[in-house]
Amino acid sequence: MNAMALIKIAKTCEADAIHPGYGYLSESGSFAKMVEESNLNFVGPPSGVVSLMGDKLACNSLMKKMNIPLLEGYCDTKQDDESLKRAARKVGFPLVIKPALGGGGKGITLVRGEECFSALLAKAKRESLSCFGDSHVILERYVHRFKHIECQIACDKHGHILHLSHRDCSIQRRFQKIIEEAPAVLPMSVERAMQRIAAKIAKRVQYVGVGTVEFILDCAKQKFYFMEMNTRLQVEHPVTESIIQLNGKPLDLVCLQLSIAMGLSIQGYGKRLKVAGHAIEARVYAENPSSGFVPQSGRVHFLKADSTLPQIRIDSVIKTGDRVFSEHDPMIAKVIARGGSRRETIRSLLQAVETYTVIGIENNLSFLRRCLSIRDFQMGNFDSNFVKSHSKELMRPIESFWKYNALAAMVISTWCHKGGTSNMYQALRNFRVNTSFSHEYKYYSPFLQEEITFWIEKASYPMRLDQNLPMLSYKITAKFENAISGSTSVADSKTFLVAIISSKSSSTSEDLSSECAKASYEVIIDESEKVSFRSFVYMETETRKVSLLFLDGSVHSLQSTVKALPLQECSEDPKKESKVRSPISGRVARLCVSSGSTVRCGDVLLYMHAMKMEHEVRSKSDGVIRYFVKENEAVSSNSLIASIVPEKSI
Repeated sequence: MNAMALIKIAKTCEADAIHPGYGYLSESGSFAKMVEESNLNFVGPPSGVVSLMGDKLACNSLMKKMNIPLLEGYCDTKQDDESLKRAARKVGFPLVIKPALGGGGKGITLVRGEECFSALLAKAKRESLSCFGDSHVILERYVHRFKHIECQIACDKHGHILHLSHRDCSIQRRFQKIIEEAPAVLPMSVERAMQRIAAKIAKRVQYVGVGTVEFILDCAKQKFYFMEMNTRLQVEHPVTESIIQLNGKPLDLVCLQLSIAMGLSIQGYGKRLKVAGHAIEARVYAENPSSGFVPQSGRVHFLKADSTLPQIRIDSVIKTGDRVFSEHDPMIAKVIARGGSRRETIRSLLQAVETYTVIGIENNLSFLRRCLSIRDFQMGNFDSNFVKSHSKELMRPIESFWKYNALAAMVISTWCHKGGTSNMYQALRNFRVNTSFSHEYKYYSPFLQEEITFWIEKASYPMRLDQNLPMLSYKITAKFENAISGSTSVADSKTFLVAIISSKSSSTSEDLSSECAKASYEVIIDESEKVSFRSFVYMETETRKVSLLFLDGSVHSLQSTVKALPLQECSEDPKKESKVRSPISGRVARLCVSSGSTVRCGDVLLYMHAMKMEHEVRSKSDGVIRYFVKENEAVSSNSLIASIVPEKSI
């Protein structure tokens, strides 16, 4: 972000203040100081406070002097590898490495044992430098099961402090929040103790504005520890606004920030505040939960969100036709529900998420639906391990993956076979009557980040649906390029019989981007199951990427990687070369080995930077690697970045 440009614009339009939002500039002490030196009001605390609380080395040193409870760890300016390694042994494993100047959960690295500490330290320092411009880190003891609790406060310029309830932000992935709610369900003694400490810290640093003091609550020991203070408005602030009324009206935290910046007093506000009901927020991310929550980029071809539902608020600026870029945070929307009780709130939020649809980019909407439906979440029995402990329930079953791919392969193969016609309905209709169709196709699946080969041919016998007449059916055989995808073992190949029951075209409307064609159809997969699927089909006419929207709200995509070849022209590659494709659009940060080196399944091949985070790409087979990219090169999602050939084939 261009800080000088923002200040220049503020001066030009004769503004009195700059509100930094809740992005990186809101946590930048140097930006706050620039605003102050430009004789503008920074809507937030003084620049010195922003710098102090944003620097974990200085902040934790102060907390220690104030006898604030802290996790065992290492906060020192000695940052050479040997000093950090000695400190790590003293702290004990497992531990976490955190950027000293970081926030928002970015750059946190879990280290389970000393044998991998050096490699992960180097990774953590690179990510810290990339995100925050500084490679200093701190070490902390890792708490296996904890609650992430936030105390919301407001402080005016006259020394008055206001407590604005608290939030539970324990549902996380990669140490970053997915679902937040207010108020947190806490014992009264813990709640009051946290509020006392939050007020003590705010008073000590002479805090001004709206801020959040965050704690880790150790579920096993029932002890809490100071984690950090965010000197800005939080992403999840709507859940606090939803449960607090001021003078009988919903609290507006941005309005409160502006009032404090103007010098108004908040004395007496406490008597006029009323906390009632419950609120939960779900973050909609452009990411692939089934492949380690890898961020995604691309164009949104269709978006539907029902903001008219009662007690629902949707914060988003994205719309059909917009593009999500790899340079930005992957969060594309927030869905907030309010209710009289927690159970009522979950029910409303689930309805809102179920009616929310995004086509064109992989997203976590199906994942959110499953989170909200799991009994442990609904009963409030969750902690920081929720996603890991419920991974089988939260990730899409492999069987469904195969069926969805079979449908996607049928549609996209038809389209390719007909010469890429933009009339997808015509292609679907022709597919049903074309009896000589027999081809091999290769596709890339964002779900497993694998290239898959499909053989599609006329079935030797027709399928029947109940007592209806036999239908023309096709045999689809799918085979993985690599038998192992990440940590999930899947069968080497699957075969399905697919028949179209009905299909019809849908005219393109304003809610669909111009790059897409749209149709709906109903099929049956395998006579033995007698299960029909009805789905909308969205096809990107340029990239040949097909997205299928099913009635349960789930979306599945498949993208053609090569042109179709007749079966008789296809031949097996004797070397069985394994292709490595980029899971995201981003920049190659570091190649871990050199071309010609031998790698083993699971080895890290390279690191990529995208959406302010570092992502690793691992080998899925043994062999000799050959890179097609170099460091600092920008690559797009699904592009070929390396190949691995078995040693015995060389």
